[in-house]
Amino acid sequence: MITNMNRKNLLVLAVIIAVIVLVGGATYYIRTTAIKEAQNEANKTLFSDEDQAVFLDSQSNPIELDTYENTVLVVNVWASWSPYTEIEFPILNEIATQYKDRGVKVLAMNRKENQNQIERYLASIPKYDNIEQIIDVNDFFYAGVDGYAMPETIIYDTDGKIIQHIRGVVVKSELETILNTILEQQ
Repeated sequence: MITNMNRKNLLVLAVIIAVIVLVGGATYYIRTTAIKEAQNEANKTLFSDEDQAVFLDSQSNPIELDTYENTVLVVNVWASWSPYTEIEFPILNEIATQYKDRGVKVLAMNRKENQNQIERYLASIPKYDNIEQIIDVNDFFYAGVDGYAMPETIIYDTDGKIIQHIRGVVVKSELETILNTILEQQ
């Protein structure tokens, strides 16, 4: 037999559960929408026509990133002051070598350091010929992907959609798994 006290307790419990479900659902919707919007902004950043996006190749020639459209991209953001760059470049070079015949490009996107600083740094480490060096003159790309932790690596599929955004040092096996999954789905 349910008493008035039990009914009140059940009603209070039902209201609490309803509020939790409602808040959880709203939070999920807002977070999912924010993630999709961030991905769309990051995609716009990669293939941007905006004047503020200035990218240079390793010889300081202007480069348009839309030349990489329809390509699986691994974009690693680096700087000479980051101790992780020296750890990641060998891994990225191995990945670039391993996947170059499968349509994957590895771009090392420098965060607005000047050419002399970049050249000095690159001369101090082994040469990694399979990584394409790009200078982000205005740090446009890093800001566009909401970068906040160095290093960061963003993996795009051939449609320019972000598949993975890795904050921190890359792990070769993790990159291989992601790339194999993308390539199997293409």
